[in-house]
Amino acid sequence: SEAVEIVDFMRDAWKLPTPGIIISVTGGAALFEIPSPRIRKLLRQDLVAAAVSTNAWIFTGGTNSGVMKEVGDAFHACRYKGTKTTWKIPCIGIADWYATIGQAYHLYYRLSYTDRADSH
Repeated sequence: SEAVEIVDFMRDAWKLPTPGIIISVTGGAALFEIPSPRIRKLLRQDLVAAAVSTNAWIFTGGTNSGVMKEVGDAFHACRYKGTKTTWKIPCIGIADWYATIGQAYHLYYRLSYTDRADSH
């Protein structure tokens, strides 16, 4: 099947471990809002715990907004809090081509501006 071929490609080409499960997080790009910091914290902790305990691959829509941003922020926060196992969990974003147009320019501009500001 196509799904098996895709997983095989990702394992072989990108040297990813075989997933125990695949978690797909979709929807809520524009109007997604978590009602409280407590719920945000629980969502982040539980998603990361589920992914780590099942050796999951996480798939999102690949943009930095809504629920997809929450997923990225969850793994980012855990990776830099000394959690050693989260770096092994692939978080794969599949974005529409038009959602990414101009992003390289914006990233370059931010990095260039930061470098110039730091040198003074």
